[in-house]
Amino acid sequence: FFSPFVQMHRLPKLAFPRRLGAATFTAKTPGDFTRRTSIQFSVCNEAGGLLTPLSIFKEHNISLLQLQPRSVALNESSKAITMYCDFEGHTDDAHVQQCLAQLREITLFMTVVGSHKIPYYPSTIEELDFIEQKTLAAGEELQDDPENPHPGFHDEEYKTRRRAIVRAAQSYRHGDSIPRVEYSRQEIATWGAVWKELMKLFPTHTCRQYQYNFPLMVENCGYAPNNIPQLQDISEFLKVALLPLVLLVVVLVTDAPVGAIFLRC
Repeated sequence: FFSPFVQMHRLPKLAFPRRLGAATFTAKTPGDFTRRTSIQFSVCNEAGGLLTPLSIFKEHNISLLQLQPRSVALNESSKAITMYCDFEGHTDDAHVQQCLAQLREITLFMTVVGSHKIPYYPSTIEELDFIEQKTLAAGEELQDDPENPHPGFHDEEYKTRRRAIVRAAQSYRHGDSIPRVEYSRQEIATWGAVWKELMKLFPTHTCRQYQYNFPLMVENCGYAPNNIPQLQDISEFLKVALLPLVLLVVVLVTDAPVGAIFLRC
């Protein structure tokens, strides 16, 4: 059967280490890179021992993201303490190189733990609207593959339908109502045939949670042998029943029409 989108509950934000800062870990614009460097340095364990290293970061206009002791002095007589530091910038940058050179001169020890150019990655559900829209498995247009032929490659009606589904999915933006699809008689008939066979397996081949929730979907979302449910109706029900946000993405599968899948996090 046809269904134009894949629905997925909103994923929780990635649990980045606190020292990296989840809000500033990645670039905010597609194609950009966030530059991050981590270092360790040792200074004398005395009052004001960190003032000079910190003033060097300020001198070169470098923002610190995290500063924490790597080892705690065992007693007041310890001569040195090692600090772990994350900051904005990369070792390829001239001002970072100058900063590190000065730190080497005034610290007891300094080493670069790592320096990275981190590609853009969406950190909020809204940012997914700005990533490049691509479909899997030959994209919007099917390709002829003799070794793995797609059953719909020579079916112009199927290909036209596929293109329409892709356009509808790609036009969606977070916050919009999910586009409603007018299904043809043939698509509904296919849905009904699949429904009939799956209902035979329902009592013996589904888990307890599925058996509990599926009747609710039938009652509230329009699941029926003669009706393909609309994703907007499913979304509205889930927001009330489970309180998730629904994320919409485009998925086309090589050996099958577009399918509707739920991922529960």
